[in-house]
Amino acid sequence: MVTLTGLIKTLKTTRSLRNVLAFRLSDEPRHTKHRRLISFWNGARLWLNWFEYQTVRNMIVEGYKIRQVGDDLVNIEGDQTNLLGTLEILNVLQDVTNGTYDCDCKDKIVLDVGGFQGESAVLFSKMGGKKVLIYEPIQAHQKFIRRNVSLNSV
Repeated sequence: MVTLTGLIKTLKTTRSLRNVLAFRLSDEPRHTKHRRLISFWNGARLWLNWFEYQTVRNMIVEGYKIRQVGDDLVNIEGDQTNLLGTLEILNVLQDVTNGTYDCDCKDKIVLDVGGFQGESAVLFSKMGGKKVLIYEPIQAHQKFIRRNVSLNSV
């Protein structure tokens, strides 16, 4: 079902309406790995599945700048935050924009178990966390954690 709000967001943000319509009219699952090249009015061109597209569209409406850096990397800037990570970082940022991460971190020590790419640690710090301890067992993610913590002076 197409909502009026979703349609307005699409028209405000998306240049390649044909690819978005192809998503909506296809029978493929919305969370599939199948991606289409989507161009946005802000100049961003990203290979996204339907779920990722909706997340990016909503973030652009909220004032974030998103651009693709390499095959699977995105740079996200907004709300005094600068993040670099794989497209999977969009899943966490969707939770952030939905309010899932709303918590009282002010002057507290926060333990971020499963720190992924450091985006939640940056968020907790921006929410006033006195100290954020990150545990992430996957080494490939640790380079993003270091980069994102450095980019945001956390």
